[in-house]
Amino acid sequence: MFEQFIRCVYDKVPLNVAVFESRPPAAIAGEEAYKLWGIKPDENLKGRKTKVALWAWDARAYLTDAGDLKYEYNRDRFGQDWVDVPVRFEKTVLAAKVSYLERGYATYNDIVLFCRLLLNREDLNVASVLARRFGEVIVDEAQDTSALQQDLLEDIADSGAKICYIGDPKQGIYQFNHANPGYLKDLACDTHEEFTLTKNFRSIEAIVDVVNRRFDTTMAHHRDPEHDLHGAYVFVGTEEQALLAFNGILERTGISPAKSAVIVRNRKHLSSTLQDYERKDLRIGPRLALEAWRRDRRMDLEGALTSLVRLLRVAAADEALHAKEEAELRELGWLLFRSGNFPEPNGEETPRAWGIRLRAGIEAFLKNHGLQPNDKSGARFATNGLADEGIALAEFAFVPPVIRTTVIHQVKGESISAVLVIAPKKQHEEWLDKNASEEEQNVCYVAFTRAADLLLLHCPTDEIAAGWRDHGFRELPQLLES
Repeated sequence: MFEQFIRCVYDKVPLNVAVFESRPPAAIAGEEAYKLWGIKPDENLKGRKTKVALWAWDARAYLTDAGDLKYEYNRDRFGQDWVDVPVRFEKTVLAAKVSYLERGYATYNDIVLFCRLLLNREDLNVASVLARRFGEVIVDEAQDTSALQQDLLEDIADSGAKICYIGDPKQGIYQFNHANPGYLKDLACDTHEEFTLTKNFRSIEAIVDVVNRRFDTTMAHHRDPEHDLHGAYVFVGTEEQALLAFNGILERTGISPAKSAVIVRNRKHLSSTLQDYERKDLRIGPRLALEAWRRDRRMDLEGALTSLVRLLRVAAADEALHAKEEAELRELGWLLFRSGNFPEPNGEETPRAWGIRLRAGIEAFLKNHGLQPNDKSGARFATNGLADEGIALAEFAFVPPVIRTTVIHQVKGESISAVLVIAPKKQHEEWLDKNASEEEQNVCYVAFTRAADLLLLHCPTDEIAAGWRDHGFRELPQLLES
C-alpha cells in the first residue's frame, strides 16, 4: 500500500521498497551522491581538521511541538546528541532521500516522512482512501509513537477511521526518538474512552510486589510460583559472580537458559567477562570475522568497536597510527564499520574466499585514509580458526553465549522466564530515585517487568542492595546458603 501511494508522486519508485535501519545496503553504501557536505562541523581526525559529510540516511525527520517538519542528525557517534539540520539544507536532504527511494531503498523514518508528505497532498486524498480501506486501526505499544506518527494517525482518524490505542505510559522508553508517552493520557482526557488493565498475567506475585512498591502501581498478580526459588532477588558482588549465581539458580529451578536473559541499560556497562567473546588465539582474519558477526548479528557495535581499535594498530604499517589516541582510533574504527570495506561474512562462501575479500577491503580502507597497510599482515589475515576449506562460513566456531545478553530496549514487549539485570552504581542510584527522569524510571520498569518467574538484580554495593530490599527484593546468597 505504501509503495502504491509513493508511486503516485514519485513514478520512478520500484514496486517493492527495501527498508533498512542504520546500515545502508551495499547497492547505495559509500556512494558520493548521498554524502551531504556543509551540514556537519569539521572534526579533528588524525591530528588535523577534517571535513565530514552527513550521509542522507543518517538524517531523520521529526515534528516540532508547533507542528513543523524538521530534520536532525546525531553528532555523537557513540551516544545520543541530536541537532537540527540547518534550514538551508532541508531541501538537499529531502532530494537525496528521494534519490535512493527511487532506487528502491528507504529507512524506517523515511517511510513515516514520505507518508506524511503524501497525506498532506490534498489532490491525492490519501487519508480518506486509507480510512475507507482500514475503518478500524489498532495501535500497539502506542506510548512509543512519535509526534510524526501521531500526526499521521490523527489525519486518518479525521477522515473517519476509528483508532484504538493500546499501551502503557510507564513503558515509554523512546523519548530520545521523539516518542511521547503522555500522548495516551491526552487521548484519554480528550477524545477516547480509557480502559485499564489491573492484573499482571506474566509475573509471579514476588515480582509484581516489587514493581508495585517501587513504581507506586496497584497491579494484582495472576500466576503463582512453580518453584520455591522463583522470586525477586538482589545479589551483591562482581558482574562475573552475579552471572555465576544466575546460572546456579537456573540449574536449581530448572529454567532453561534459552528462556533467560542478561539485560543492561547500555552495552558499555558489561564487563569484559560478559562482553568480550573474542578468541584470544585467533589471527586477524577470523578475529575480524567475529567483529563482523558482532556488528551484524548481535548489533553489538560497542563491543566490536573496542576490539577493532586494537586490530587497526596491527593491520597498518604506519607507525604514527600506533601512537594515536584511543578517540582518534575509534573515529577510524567507526568509519570502517560504516564503509563497504568491512564485509559481512557470507555463509555461502568458503573461509579462504572471504579472507581474500576481507584483506582487500581493509587494505583499501587504510589507503583511502592515507595509511600504509602492513605488508606482513598477509599471513595474519589467513583463515586459521575458521572452518576447514570448503565449508561455508556459517560453520564458524564463534558461538554466542547460551544465555542471551542484550540491552533493555531490545527486550521490550518480551516475556522472559528468568532475567538478570546488570547496572553500575550510578544507574542504580538513578533508578532508586523516584525524582529521576521519567524516561529512566520507565527503563527500570521495563527491565523488571520482563521477568516472569525469576528476577535477579546485580548490585555493586551493600548500600544499593539495601535500597532495593526496601522495595521487596530478597537476598539471594542467604537463600542459597539455607
